[in-house]
Amino acid sequence: MRQAVVENPNTPPSVLQQLAKSKSISLRRQIANNSATTPKVFLNTIEDEDDTVLNLIPLNPNATAPVLKELIQYCDFHNFKFILSPPNCTLEVKKRALNSWADKKSKINTNSIQIDKNYILFRLAVFFSPHAEPAVLASNARSIFWIERYAIAINPNTPQSIREILSRDSNVIVRNAN
Repeated sequence: MRQAVVENPNTPPSVLQQLAKSKSISLRRQIANNSATTPKVFLNTIEDEDDTVLNLIPLNPNATAPVLKELIQYCDFHNFKFILSPPNCTLEVKKRALNSWADKKSKINTNSIQIDKNYILFRLAVFFSPHAEPAVLASNARSIFWIERYAIAINPNTPQSIREILSRDSNVIVRNAN
């Protein structure tokens, strides 16, 4: 019965709001996917612990820019493609997401044998981006990866004091980037 209610696009948002508190993951996923789900329902249920629910929210046409901005706080790098791809994802949301995720993950566990290659590529995209915030670039300027330091060195948003530090980098490519 409840499954039929959450799948129905004519279900009132107030009913979806109540059902969004359900312990049933499948119900919460259907609510995230329901075209009747309003931004208010999303904002009240955005802290869901299920990745699939978080991935479905941005794909819903009712997930407005404020919903996506809020969602950034509860998602990690692996969810970024879902938030950045919807048509209602504004440039402001994209900037906030890029800077937030690069900063959240600024410390990589160097003792780890495997490092997620997609994550490294994502960080590079941020550091090469003209939307990267100076504070994010500065906080990552001591990266263990020379290519990240290079990207930071050539980014026009990098503070001059950080550029000066990188001009004395141990890697010749980073040193000569300026």
